[in-house]
Amino acid sequence: MNIESKVLKNGLKIYAINLNDNSGVASVNIFYKVGSSYEELGKSGIAHLLEHLSFKSTKTHKAGEFDEIIKALGGVNNACTSFDYTQYYVNIANIHIKRVLELYSSMMSELLFNKDEFYKERDVVLEEERLRVGNDAFGYLYNAIYNYAFIKTSYHWTPIGFADDIANLTPKIVKEFYTKFYAPNNACIVISGDLANIDIFGMCEEIFSKKSAKKITQNKVYEPDRTGLKEIELSFPNLNSNIFACAYKIPAFNHEDFEYLKAISIFLNLDKNSIIKNKMINEYNLCADLDFYAQSSKNENLFIIFGVCNDLVNTKSAIKQLKKLINQTKFNKFDTRTIYNQLELSINQVKSNPSALASGIGKFECFGDVNVFLNSLTSKELDYKILNQVFKKYLKDDNLTQIILKEKV
Repeated sequence: MNIESKVLKNGLKIYAINLNDNSGVASVNIFYKVGSSYEELGKSGIAHLLEHLSFKSTKTHKAGEFDEIIKALGGVNNACTSFDYTQYYVNIANIHIKRVLELYSSMMSELLFNKDEFYKERDVVLEEERLRVGNDAFGYLYNAIYNYAFIKTSYHWTPIGFADDIANLTPKIVKEFYTKFYAPNNACIVISGDLANIDIFGMCEEIFSKKSAKKITQNKVYEPDRTGLKEIELSFPNLNSNIFACAYKIPAFNHEDFEYLKAISIFLNLDKNSIIKNKMINEYNLCADLDFYAQSSKNENLFIIFGVCNDLVNTKSAIKQLKKLINQTKFNKFDTRTIYNQLELSINQVKSNPSALASGIGKFECFGDVNVFLNSLTSKELDYKILNQVFKKYLKDDNLTQIILKEKV
């Protein structure tokens, strides 16, 4: 694997990752350093709606033509919006890389915001919000976690946005956001796969060099320190079992504790090794499922535990037992060896996957330090003493937002 990078005069960062695998396949990505956390209250959902609109009419392409061209070339494309970035990606034969870059160029500066297309796509996004949040218990719970855990910052809402906000978005509002943030100096192109004898930098120079840089206002996020436990009970229709979430505030992606929190989440999700999971599901018969996630972002985020309670189980009692197990848990040297093996497996999978490599580099470039990702591709055994310290430091009540979701009656 050979990673090279270059920055054009207009600020566009380019990464070329040659896997030397003779596959003839490449993953072609463009990332914009803007996501839902750059929105403001009352105008949530802009970044996600803009992601959808980016496949509509431009000065040089008709609505839907992007998808048609990629499909005709045998490729697969999609996009996603997070708190801190928006990603567009195409997996395709490497002989078509230049064609994909030309499409990305049109997307960067030529969107037309046709009113008919805009309002149709806004309805599509509203339907997506209804299905993912309004009609899905876990989506509703996930959304609620951020609504209650973050009060002062734009992490208060998830990238899907609030339905009422989306319904009030106009072409003018979204175009202003696009004009402000979609610029070469606020983007990076990441291409990985079989790149032998392909001049990636020359292609990008030819296609993007004439685009002008813009003054970008960096997002400032500040959330006051937590001062106590938040306990919330919500209801949801037609819920078969009570579900809950315990969300602990954790630091940003580049904090020294984050790699330990990520390791903890990996270990606690292992069915055979996680004492907490085994006892809650198999021994105490309190939960049908229990999952752990250390969420990474440019700013502080959450360590989330999702639980599905068994029938007739008191949800508060289940959470109380979960907290007791958390307080009793101590990691040892054997646990760190298990974590090391799991990380080694994950690293090898990423290194051999062009899409995963490109996504990792682009994501962390948008976060602000790609070296954090590159360093994570080298295995190292963690100190179990620090593992215990970090676990106790963050998974405690005064750092917790606790939500119980019950059936609406």
